[in-house]
Amino acid sequence: MSGDSSAALWETVARRADLLDELREGPREKRALVSALSVSRSTVDRAVAELSELGLVTDANGEVGSTATGDLVAVLYRDAASSADELLRLAPYLDALDEPLRPPPAFFGETTIVTVEDDTHAPGERLIDAFLTADRCRLVRGTIRPAFAAEVRERMFDGSLELEVAFCPDSVEVLRSYHGVDLERVLDLPHVTVRAYPEPLHSGLYLFETDGERSVRLSIHDRTTDRVRVLLGTDRPAAVAWAERTLREVYERSSPVATEPP
Repeated sequence: MSGDSSAALWETVARRADLLDELREGPREKRALVSALSVSRSTVDRAVAELSELGLVTDANGEVGSTATGDLVAVLYRDAASSADELLRLAPYLDALDEPLRPPPAFFGETTIVTVEDDTHAPGERLIDAFLTADRCRLVRGTIRPAFAAEVRERMFDGSLELEVAFCPDSVEVLRSYHGVDLERVLDLPHVTVRAYPEPLHSGLYLFETDGERSVRLSIHDRTTDRVRVLLGTDRPAAVAWAERTLREVYERSSPVATEPP
């Protein structure tokens, strides 16, 4: 199929997608299509003629059915349209992430998005919930206040949560200045690793492992209050693989944290 023919096919499918959807459960009479689509008989006749010419439907004595090719094309079109809508919805949030933590958009289809517009505290609470149910978390984040919530710290100190974390330089200085005692205790824990990432960040990447299942979170923080403004979440394998690679690169560029500056 030439480029022009392919473009013509998808343009027709886009215009006639509702009719193809009506045929998913089997053949329909034209008068039933008129009623279901709330259009005129002449509109249905034109649509059927166009789709029939492309080999996507059959028309036998007023009964219209989808061909195998028509079924496949309809599914491909709906999947593509859904993916495009998802990527457009995600785009402004992905653009707000720091460049080292910005994934390819296609990896984050079927993503859960929680924002402060939905509920002021929802993004932060969802992130804490993930920490409270995970067995292990590897992460990098740049925050003004790097200390974890009390419930998360409790799990970290009792050994039920394994952590590997990289903080940006400002966060490390806050840890040393205001959380020195906790930092000293944390650095003595065999199941916790703390690193310093050399660049400032205003977002976070988290790879959680819970009962053998892995999932990814991306957080976007308010640069003044440090509150999590947006939390993105997915367990798609492509996103998990990307998070693995990204965290490995981050950790390779990071250095171990000590209680005193070097």
